[in-house]
Amino acid sequence: MGLWALALLLLIIWRPSPTVRAAGPELPSQALQERIDAAPPGATLQVEGGIYIGPIRLHKPVHLVGKGWPIIDGREEGDVVTIEASGASISGFVIRGSSWSPSRTPAAVKVKEAKQVTVRGNRIEQSFFGSRSHR
Repeated sequence: MGLWALALLLLIIWRPSPTVRAAGPELPSQALQERIDAAPPGATLQVEGGIYIGPIRLHKPVHLVGKGWPIIDGREEGDVVTIEASGASISGFVIRGSSWSPSRTPAAVKVKEAKQVTVRGNRIEQSFFGSRSHR
């Protein structure tokens, strides 16, 4: 089979995961979490630039992809993003503002008992820890 025929076959049979778009900065603070909650497992949520108030919890395998460096701001109230689902991912975000309590080990991104998690290409700002994993 030639390379072109193989490429055509892949285009015909390949089905990407569903994509859900989150609107820009006019969303209320809980809107990003509501979109995560409503997304089916395996969905890719493309999130446009803006400020989203944390904390955010990935409790199912979804993929958050930031476009234009959207900000998730924890307002210094604990962890900013908590990943509890194996197979979840987050990329392209500015994640900032975890709390500063050494006894609670707050992090910009905390992974709790999840495997095969991807945290890539994010900017971490104003955080006690960049990321922490608890198993």
